[in-house]
Amino acid sequence: MLHDAGRSLLVVHQEFEGARDVADVGGDVIAHDRLRDRLHEFATSWDSRRIEMATMIEGLGQAAKDAATTYERIESELVAAMAGEK
Repeated sequence: MLHDAGRSLLVVHQEFEGARDVADVGGDVIAHDRLRDRLHEFATSWDSRRIEMATMIEGLGQAAKDAATTYERIESELVAAMAGEK
């Protein structure tokens, strides 16, 4: 389950990475200056937050995969020890 969670989180990370520059789309056709400025402000904030979130998601995904690998290794060693192989 941890491997699957890790893979899924890394897919989410890729989606976040691919979501660049989508929040500011259409700003050039908005005639109202204040609305256009607000859209640009939102897009700039979103890009910064998206990058932070993508980094955290990637780290969490990798941590889940690493934990799964460690748990599997420990389980294999315990099984081998119980069977008298170590």
